[in-house]
Amino acid sequence: MTKSRVYIADKIYQLMDDLLNNGFNSYTFNNTGLMDSLLVSEVALKTPRVAYYLLIYVFKSNKKPTEYFSLGDKIITPHDEFGDVSWIIIGKGIDGADRLTLLSEEVITLRCFDAKEDDKTDIDRLSYGNNHYKNSCLLQYLNSFSLPGRWWTSKYQYDRQPHSTESYIEGDLFNTSTVSSYSEDFNYINKAGFLRGFDYVFAENLKQVIKETTANMERTDDATQESVQSKVFMLSKNEIGLGSVAATYPYIKEAGLLVANSSKHLKKLLNNLRSSQGYTPTQENSKPYYDNVYGEFADTNQRTWAWWLRNQGETVVSKTYVDAVTPEGKLYMKIHAAFATMGIRPAIVV
Repeated sequence: MTKSRVYIADKIYQLMDDLLNNGFNSYTFNNTGLMDSLLVSEVALKTPRVAYYLLIYVFKSNKKPTEYFSLGDKIITPHDEFGDVSWIIIGKGIDGADRLTLLSEEVITLRCFDAKEDDKTDIDRLSYGNNHYKNSCLLQYLNSFSLPGRWWTSKYQYDRQPHSTESYIEGDLFNTSTVSSYSEDFNYINKAGFLRGFDYVFAENLKQVIKETTANMERTDDATQESVQSKVFMLSKNEIGLGSVAATYPYIKEAGLLVANSSKHLKKLLNNLRSSQGYTPTQENSKPYYDNVYGEFADTNQRTWAWWLRNQGETVVSKTYVDAVTPEGKLYMKIHAAFATMGIRPAIVV
């Protein structure tokens, strides 16, 4: 390698270090020439934390992200609640010209799809929640910038917030006197809206997209699909190649992304729950309480986790079932909407 190439490589690493150590206040980020040089550096683009600053720079410079980023590239964004959220690019130009579609690489945390309803005339939704994506608690939460306790609003008469102490979410974990304070993570009405945790420039530059999803089964106009507009969305079985049509994002299946690891946040939560039930991480032959609750929704060591899709379970006529992806990357079609121990893998478009 020539001296000039060594100098250029060293310079790139110096600029990357400046970005990582000083962020938006760094000399590098505020110098157009230096940022442009990083945008054409394969090393910089393939470093997820650096890629975050490059993406923000692309936003501010009105450049086209599809000209710089590739399928499979990872971008790590800081989040107030979840720490580092790792995104992987699953589509280019699919959800708009010159736009990138990103999917969270890991299962970020556990959330119910929707809360149990308060309609005593409908025993199913009273017990298991509502599978209507457009009105779901999860969609509201994912698209909110609001403070804790303020992101939820009622969408219809019997709509209820996801609150464990009021028994509006499902799972034996929440119906025992030994519930620890860590269960508040599931009790997400008390959490800030998902978007509030990101840097404002990043969240504001997420694009509104329109997605088709299964309509409410009680509609009287015979429509089977309806359009839902949002910045953050859950994927559908057809989009990921587990439906009856060609995948919208074939890269997900091709790259083995149907199987998702648990995030650091989720692993910490599970360890805390284990401890609260009297088990230690090294205790042999112990069956943590949450294993009995979660059952098939996680692998033996909670490394991988099941995650929600947005479409209704269609194997049976039901007002409560939602589709999900198993820890092995297969389709599971009978998960009650109020089940609070299913994972979330949001998708966004930039």
